[in-house]
Amino acid sequence: LPATPIIALTANAMKGEEERCLEQGMDAYLSKPIELDRLRNEITKWSLHTETELEEEKVKPEASSVDGLPVFDKEVLVKMVGNNLPVQKRLLEKFLSNSQQRIDELEQVIGQKNAQAVGEQAHSLKSASRSVGAMQLGGLCEQLEQAGKTEEVSVFEKIGKTLRPLYQRSVEEIEAWIKSL
Repeated sequence: LPATPIIALTANAMKGEEERCLEQGMDAYLSKPIELDRLRNEITKWSLHTETELEEEKVKPEASSVDGLPVFDKEVLVKMVGNNLPVQKRLLEKFLSNSQQRIDELEQVIGQKNAQAVGEQAHSLKSASRSVGAMQLGGLCEQLEQAGKTEEVSVFEKIGKTLRPLYQRSVEEIEAWIKSL
């Protein structure tokens, strides 16, 4: 019988996490927000292979750059909830109502040089941002999360300076999209 494929499904999208999961013997790696099409494709792909094929086709890590990401990608919402515009609008409005406090808290812990809290706050905002399509903000939060975990205070202070302006651009694009719905 072929081996049962193991697909890592995690909220931890930190640099190196995918490689760690694959080194531990997992066959594929998916991180939040989970796109149903990608999950379906991975399940289909791995369910059709034999044990030999599994080893040959392990997923390679993807490189990501904040600059290469869109500020707001409405297609993320389509992939998450389909073309249900009322649900998209509700998710975006919830993000907007909660994210201001998260940004304030993140800036506060950056100012306090509290590395652990920076990592935790950035992780939370990263997940929320990516789930609604605020991709650059999510990428920046990932960098802050990593800097917090590694206690690189100078890094998260430097990155933190771009947090508010990027958040404002994200809000503007999301609000414009909501108005168009």
